[in-house]
Amino acid sequence: MKTPYDDDIAAMERKSSAVKSFHWEHSMASLKGKRQGWLDAHEKLLPLLRGMLEIARYYGGSDLEDKALEEHLAIIKQVEEVVKGEGTPGPTR
Repeated sequence: MKTPYDDDIAAMERKSSAVKSFHWEHSMASLKGKRQGWLDAHEKLLPLLRGMLEIARYYGGSDLEDKALEEHLAIIKQVEEVVKGEGTPGPTR
């Protein structure tokens, strides 16, 4: 699965070994860690968010907006946006 970090990792890996330094190693480890976190979230958390959204729709319906607290509705809206976007946002620069 392609992640938002793959292009940056590939670009760094193309650099010659003479350019690689402590900072390069640290940057590469950081990017690979973020990539793995993105994959884990996509694999494990996105299905949970989809399920939570289905439960809210099934049990809540139109009554949910009358019964739920504002904080709960805000969380449901955030979940809807994540599920629509199919994952987390890409890397920030």
